Amino acid sequence: MNKIGLVSPHSDPNFGTMLQAYALSKVIVKLGFYAEYIRYRPTVPKSFHQKLHSYVVDPFKIIKRYKTITTNKSIDNYDYFNSEEFKITKQEFEAFRIKHIPTSSILFDPKTIGSISGYSKYIVGSDQTWSPYLYKKNTINFLEFVKDNSLKNSYAPSFGTTRIPDWYLPILKEKLKDYNLISCREEKNCKKISSLINKKVYHVLDPTLLLQQNDYQEIEIKIHIPSKFILCYILGEKDCISEYAEALGKRKNIPVYYVATRPKYLKKEKIFSNIGPGHLIYLINNAETIITDSFHGTIFSINFQKDFYSFTKRLSTSTINDNSRISDFLQLINLQDRLKDDNDRTENTDIDYSKIEKIIQVKRKESIKYLQGILKQ
Repeated sequence: MNKIGLVSPHSDPNFGTMLQAYALSKVIVKLGFYAEYIRYRPTVPKSFHQKLHSYVVDPFKIIKRYKTITTNKSIDNYDYFNSEEFKITKQEFEAFRIKHIPTSSILFDPKTIGSISGYSKYIVGSDQTWSPYLYKKNTINFLEFVKDNSLKNSYAPSFGTTRIPDWYLPILKEKLKDYNLISCREEKNCKKISSLINKKVYHVLDPTLLLQQNDYQEIEIKIHIPSKFILCYILGEKDCISEYAEALGKRKNIPVYYVATRPKYLKKEKIFSNIGPGHLIYLINNAETIITDSFHGTIFSINFQKDFYSFTKRLSTSTINDNSRISDFLQLINLQDRLKDDNDRTENTDIDYSKIEKIIQVKRKESIKYLQGILKQ
């Protein structure tokens, strides 16, 4: 059986990261191939003596590191997962990764990645693997270690930003010009990259949408839940989202529960804590309504045909602005009215999922056909 080498974040304690990593490898297996994620660390590990020397040269390095962890309040900072409060949550993520995400037996680094072998194809994606704010940290995401360009492909990588900055375009042109097949998750960026490299760039669905609701039953983990509840799956810090959920809960007389994604939500009265990706799938599948600022929270709500309301995670002035991920997808399936402004308190009518499912089915077939094109070449 041909072995496919996948390059994408797959071990971070992030629900979306792990579920899309699971979905892509699962779909490839369903198509008759074996796929595994290439384990990689972007820095060569230091010896004990090298580490000791660095602290002798800069004795305040330990204090600086501690301050970075404890004072960085960015919504992209997940260092709190190393705290005692999130110890069990982190273990749940690791258990999910070990059970459901196949990985290489070798952990590569910049010195050893050039000797990699044994893969018939390489695919980078999805997640924000081509983000202009991350590319210097992890150059493996452009498959530069692959010597045969005919083996280099992408599936649904995201740029993680509403607009690709001009300074990044010549870098992309150089790094993507020799790919075999290229696709992106955002349609606007497909057109941008296509004109940049003078090559067709396919618009494909996020890999989590290549699987259907019944496909996720095998990874569901049941937990105790009330008969009816509104689920808040919020990654950001905006208070207006929880305020909307609480107001909706009062109108419907349904309790509001929060997924403990950040320390902030541990303070809520009703929470689901110490959970991993399998638990989240179960919660979304059984919630009455989902309130979320998460791209994948939105995706799974739609895939499971649930009532939901989405909000943007970031302020429009944020340097890293990936809000368009949600709005672009909702526009694709004609559900723009489910993306709420921060001050919107209105409630929508029920969703007619028969029309939505037809749109997704067409795009799903196109996306799987593209993936088959990579695998069967």
